Amino acid sequence: LWLKFDGLNPTGTVKDRSAVTAVAAARQFGFDRIGVVSTGNAATAIAAYAARAGIRALVLSSATSSRPKVSHVNALTADFMMYRGNYDDLIGAFDRAIDSHVVFDGGASRNPYKQDGKKTLAYEIFEQMGLQAPAYVVYPVGMGELLLASQRGFRELHAAGHADSVPIPVAAQSSVADTIVKALNEGGPRVPISIDYTIAEGVAVGDMGAKGDWVLRDLRDAGGLSAAASDDEVVEWQHRLARLEGIWAGPTGCVTLPVLATLAAEGKIPRDARVVCTVSETGLKSDLEPPDIPIIAANEAAILDFLQS
Repeated sequence: LWLKFDGLNPTGTVKDRSAVTAVAAARQFGFDRIGVVSTGNAATAIAAYAARAGIRALVLSSATSSRPKVSHVNALTADFMMYRGNYDDLIGAFDRAIDSHVVFDGGASRNPYKQDGKKTLAYEIFEQMGLQAPAYVVYPVGMGELLLASQRGFRELHAAGHADSVPIPVAAQSSVADTIVKALNEGGPRVPISIDYTIAEGVAVGDMGAKGDWVLRDLRDAGGLSAAASDDEVVEWQHRLARLEGIWAGPTGCVTLPVLATLAAEGKIPRDARVVCTVSETGLKSDLEPPDIPIIAANEAAILDFLQS
């Protein structure tokens, strides 16, 4: 088992990969403004790279986004508004509105340039594993862009004769936004749903649009797998990853870990398989309440008790 941790990217998530190509495309086509709707991570990435490129970032982020994400976006751009409701409520209206204004679309639903950035995840995994492709790659799936882009990257490596095989994709979703899991397991089409709150903000998508159908197609064509995790499972594995590996990752990134555990326990992924879990964000942008920490007296006796415990 390998973990591909993207929490060390400039804004702390996998979204840096797609933001840099989206902003570069905006510059290439002569736009001086780029807009995006985001639960938080894409907002910070687009705003950061827009600032670096010298163009305006117009950002709409959820009112339920974590406070560290909101502070981060606010530091990067003055053109920042928050919205009530969920991502699915706003993205359709945003897509229609942006068509009538001279603003480059930096969102995930329609921008093809973002996928070319995320495709680099496949190239890095292939290089870091000694120029070999893993048997399985587990992706957190919200809009599904990371799975689509990375699998395309692996297919290109295979077509060019560099890789001997293409990994089997595994879609990891939240149990409150599990449209891909249901469609794949039931053998039917993807059905959009209204979703409740989940701690894994980056996968809080009930209607993936056309990309949802593409994810389902890629999974079916490749014999892919999917499963969902509850918030309690995500938090458990988030802390387990920190205690065992010293990695403090965000809830969205940690969705992949309980999903892998579930599929391995069910025998759907062999225990000796070469598996990569994509852990897509740092935990430093999370807004989790800390547990009650014991407080001791500031004296030698108390310190000795602690050291000897």
